[in-house]
Parts: sequence; structure tokens; C-alpha cells
Amino acid sequence: MTSIPIQYNYSIVALSILIAIFASYTTIELVSIARNAVKTKKSKWLFAGAGTMGIGIWAMHFTGMIASGIGDMDLQLNVIATVISLIVAVIGSLIAFRFIIHNKVRISSLLLAGIIMGLSIASMHYIGMYAVEYNLYMDHHLSIFLLSILMAIIGSLIALTIFSRVSHKNLYIYQLPIALILGMTISSMHYVAMASYTLYNKPHLHTSIFYDLTFSIDSNLMINSLIVSYAIIFTITYTITLRNKRIQYQMYEMAFHDPLTALPNRYLLDHHFHKTLQKSKEKTETFAVLFLDLDNFKHVNDSYGHEIGDLFLQQIAETLTLILEERAIICRHGGDEFVVLAKKTDKQTALQLAEEIREEFQLPIRIDGHNIASSFSIGGVSLYPDDGLDMETLIRAADQAMYAAKNNGKNNFHMANS
Repeated sequence: MTSIPIQYNYSIVALSILIAIFASYTTIELVSIARNAVKTKKSKWLFAGAGTMGIGIWAMHFTGMIASGIGDMDLQLNVIATVISLIVAVIGSLIAFRFIIHNKVRISSLLLAGIIMGLSIASMHYIGMYAVEYNLYMDHHLSIFLLSILMAIIGSLIALTIFSRVSHKNLYIYQLPIALILGMTISSMHYVAMASYTLYNKPHLHTSIFYDLTFSIDSNLMINSLIVSYAIIFTITYTITLRNKRIQYQMYEMAFHDPLTALPNRYLLDHHFHKTLQKSKEKTETFAVLFLDLDNFKHVNDSYGHEIGDLFLQQIAETLTLILEERAIICRHGGDEFVVLAKKTDKQTALQLAEEIREEFQLPIRIDGHNIASSFSIGGVSLYPDDGLDMETLIRAADQAMYAAKNNGKNNFHMANS
């Protein structure tokens, strides 16, 4: 018997690889959402991810079959075998992802996930091969057959290990590399597995081992359908991702920013303070804390109303942001009080900063037709490590200095411990 070489259509080969990578990329996004979702919604996102992965493996396989030219332009597919191959891919993906969606994944869980994912990819391929009916005799090479399965397991293990070790915040950096590894694993497994077959042109109908229930599908129609389907899946996934990111951003803003002025609140100040403190200790640097209190703000509220008072505070916050730019972090500490955290700042620089703020608010601020006088009593200027080694001590020192500034006639600043 003379063997028949498989002659690939390389443009369709490239398409099959892109389908696998695209499916992997979309799946990673959905499984990442599942990993960070509340318990009641975790399963929903996990099923969506497993379904996308399973369909992606399935789609890559049959596109690869079309690329090989086996079956010419019409594929005769056994219904039962085709459905089973898809179910195997989806369930295998689902089980594998369940092992890795926890915050801390054990090595044993990773190994199981990699083995299950790899076996599901391989099983989908070999069951899928039996779903196709054609007039050829096929011989298998055991060593290449085993190599294809090993490749699927190792590639899956690498991709899932990277995914499990990457935080949600940094996923955007690694998402494409993970998708490339997983997509190339699926594709490589398929084409190496195809190399394990030797085809002979012999009057021998390769038929499915399953019940004889077949259907015929045009190859071009199948490819076009896959492209349209994945375009729809991508659009839906991208829309969901944008919505989730927008919700996360809104929650972050609500948790760490003042709703009136949009300045950082005490919680975010605490975060920035500890980062600044750590860096200052490592590099033996100083930083300053300024405590700002608006003079006569109660008079503004009493005279013009709370609505004007709110607009006044918003204008104050915008002006402070413009003055300080990248030099410091401004926080609304409460009511008419603001805290400024100035990094890499010595005593002289801190005093200059306080003077800049004081000078900027010498002129009235015009709000809704009213010229409202503005001035600050600036306490502070407490320095790390001279005036304290923690946030509470430094703010307390700056607060006490602020009251000293008020007692000295307001509209001025006062150094802590001076």
C-alpha cells in the first residue's frame, strides 16, 4: 500500500491556531472573573469560561481537520461522537479550572489541573477523529501518539501554573502570554497527533465506532460560522469585562476617595503614608505632614448656605491639587480639614510649601456670584522622623501646630514642636 501525504492549507492552519489562542484569551478573562467573583456567582463565570475553552478546543480541532484536506470540502460527522468530544472538552476544562480558582493553589492541585486539562484536549482530538467518516485506512504511531498527549499535559500545566500565580491586578500583563502558551498547546497537540497517522488509499471506510448517525457540513460554511461565533463571544466577553472594570473602579473611588471633593480619604492616606514611611526608612529620607484647616468655614455655611459651602470646598480642593501637582498627596481629613503628605521633603522645603499654599488663598474665591474670603491655618509642618515615627504621631503633632497657628491670628503656619 502507498501512503497518502497530508497536504495542509496553511491559511486555514493559521486560522485554527488563532481560534485556539483567541479561545484561550477569552477563557482566561472569564475564569479570572470567576476567581474574584462572590461565591454565588463563581460557578456561573466558571461555566462560561469552561464552555468557551471547550468550544475553542473543539473548533480548533475541526478547523485543523479542514486544513488537512481529509474529507475534501464536505465533512461527514457522526453526531454522537461529535457531541461527546465537545462535552469531554468542556467538562475537562471545568474540572481543571475548579482546581485553580482559589487564592492559594497547592502544587498537587496544579498537577491535577494540568493533567486533566491536557487529557481533555487530547481526548477531544482523538474522539473527534472518530467523529469524521472518510474512505481511508489509518495506521497509528504509538510513540507520536503518546508524545502528543504529553505535550498537551505539559503545556496545560505551564499555562495554568502561570495563571494561578498571577494576581488579578497584574493579569493584563500575562494574559496574552498565557493565551499563547495554551493556544499553541492545543494547536501543537492537534498537529503532532495528526502526524501520528499514516493514511492509505484503500477501499476501507473509516467509520465511527458510535451509532451510525451522521450529518454533512460544508467546510467553508463551518469556518465562516466559527469566525462569526467567536466574534460574538469576544464582543460579549469584552462588554462584560468593561462593565466589571467600571464597577470595580466605582467601588474603589467610593472606598478611597471623598465623594464631595474627589480627594483621597483617610483610608487612602493611610495606604500612601505606609508606603512613604517604608521607602523613607529604606533610603533614610525625610517627609513632611501638613495639617490645613480653613479659617471661618462655619461662617461661609451660615452666610451662604451648605450648597455654596460644598462648592467652596470643591474649589479649594481643585486649587490645592493644582498648587501641589506631583509634589504631594492631598487628603480631605474631614469637614474643613485637609492633610498634605509631602515626600522627600526637608524642613525648609516644607515651609516653602506651606507659604505657597498660604499665598495662593489670599484672594477671595468667586462662587455663584459671591466673593468668599479664603485662608488656611496651616499646622504643621511635622517632619519624619524628628516629630514622630508613625502617622498618628505626625498628624497629632501637625494638628497641635495648626491650633497654635489659629491662636496666632489665623492665616499663617506654625512648625510642630517649635
